[in-house]
Amino acid sequence: MKAFFKKSPSKTFHKKQLLTRRLFLLFVSMPTWFRMLVVLSLAQLPPSFVALGAFIASSHQYRLNHQKEAQLIATESARTIDDSVDILAYDVRNIFDEEGSYDFADMGECSLLIQHMQSLGFVPVDYALMDTSGRLLCKSDNFKVNTAVLLPFKPIGENNFYNVDILDNEGQLQFSFLGGHYPLSKYLVVGQIGRDSLLKIIERKVVPDGSALFLAQKSHLLPLISPKKPLLKQSHPVVIPTFDNSINLIYDNNLPPFRKVDLLFVLLPVLIWFMTASIGWVVVHYMLLRPLRRTQRAIVDYGKTGEIQKIKPASIGAAREIRQVSKAFYHVAVRLAAHERALRNALQHQKMLTREVHHRVKNNLQVVSSLLSIHSRRAETAKEKSAYATIQRRVNALAIVQRQYYNELDKGQGLDLSLLIKELVNGLQTSLQTFEKNFQIETEIDQVFVPLEKAMPIAFILVEIVDFSLAVDPLLPITIILQHHSAEFENTPDHAGLEIRAEALKQLSSRKGNEVIRRIISAFGRQLGGKSVEKEEDGYYYYDIDILPD
Repeated sequence: MKAFFKKSPSKTFHKKQLLTRRLFLLFVSMPTWFRMLVVLSLAQLPPSFVALGAFIASSHQYRLNHQKEAQLIATESARTIDDSVDILAYDVRNIFDEEGSYDFADMGECSLLIQHMQSLGFVPVDYALMDTSGRLLCKSDNFKVNTAVLLPFKPIGENNFYNVDILDNEGQLQFSFLGGHYPLSKYLVVGQIGRDSLLKIIERKVVPDGSALFLAQKSHLLPLISPKKPLLKQSHPVVIPTFDNSINLIYDNNLPPFRKVDLLFVLLPVLIWFMTASIGWVVVHYMLLRPLRRTQRAIVDYGKTGEIQKIKPASIGAAREIRQVSKAFYHVAVRLAAHERALRNALQHQKMLTREVHHRVKNNLQVVSSLLSIHSRRAETAKEKSAYATIQRRVNALAIVQRQYYNELDKGQGLDLSLLIKELVNGLQTSLQTFEKNFQIETEIDQVFVPLEKAMPIAFILVEIVDFSLAVDPLLPITIILQHHSAEFENTPDHAGLEIRAEALKQLSSRKGNEVIRRIISAFGRQLGGKSVEKEEDGYYYYDIDILPD
């Protein structure tokens, strides 16, 4: 077995399973009309084979019947011609049985003899009388003098006393014999039978329509019946020897190998297959495929536009199940549309409430900022005014973040951090007192977007650092750098680096009472969630921030 199988039977069987599965998947992926055509064609194979077998059997029987019929016709025709010529020769010879020793040199007696011989025939025959040297003594009016008699005359066979020859140029059959008993007779009798006479002999034996009948002797050919149309290549002529095998009778019925009714057995399965495929295609197309395509287009259009008006129900001619599916989809679409309208109304109401809340928060922050400003102007000492200004800067920072978020609420892409920092810087510089006007904040900012939960800590970190720097020395500058960094790998968010440089930060750890500020800045830095670097001795803070896509 190992020598027989190059591979193990299990692997061979597994490969056959894979091939079968692939063919099945390929067939399933074909269009429905093609699969239907394949199934109908396979269903028509058994009746097609039955019809083909019936056609072959019928054609074979048809050929056998016609071959037998042709054999019978040819045999009867040959025997009839042979017997007819035999009878004519015997009747004429009987005349010479008594008169064979007489002298027929007299033309009058010779002509009477010729007329007597013609009167004995049942078909027209032309005769001539010759002597044994070949000299013509007398003849009938239509006798052809160009004879095929070989002299000295000798019969072909012992049983036949006459010879038969074909005169193809004249279109006649000629028989000749010696008058009286051979070899004592002195006269040679020659008879010629024309084509019409031969046909009259066999006219009831041959089917004349399209058939062919010939007499052949070596290279000589005498056509008795010529076909009205060319002989078919599939024809099988029948050859029957006659006149002691000296002449052959050839008959061909010139009929096709099969009948038209036999061809119908082959065409009938094709017609049935065509009609079945056509009816099946019409039924499947108008009852299944077309309604399904309309339902599919309705689903696609509804998915694009969401309009129920574009949903067209299945036609009445569609299958009942498809109509039910179409109605069910329409009802589902109506319910979805109602839910969508309710959700849109709820979302619109929620947006309105959110806007109202943000608007009230913004107004309240403005009110608080205005109250702080009023109380700051009523303060008597510089320390009180500075405290009010510090609180007001934090409230303003919160108000700026709130206002930015309120403006970007409908866009849904977060807060523009670059715009927020610039507005914070402008607000901080605007709120400075007279002796703090030389305080400078430099910025180098890229445009990035961050969510609200990251914008708020950034704003408070900046305010805390600015307040501390103002408390240390208003002349010390602050630099804010915001750079956008693209993601190094796919499926990872972009990020930005926020860098704050201030000389005052170097004194944050050395001065007393600044622990609260350090904890506040660290707490807001942890809320950013990214990597952070706090080097107070170098006056340097760095925060890595995940940002939103543009």
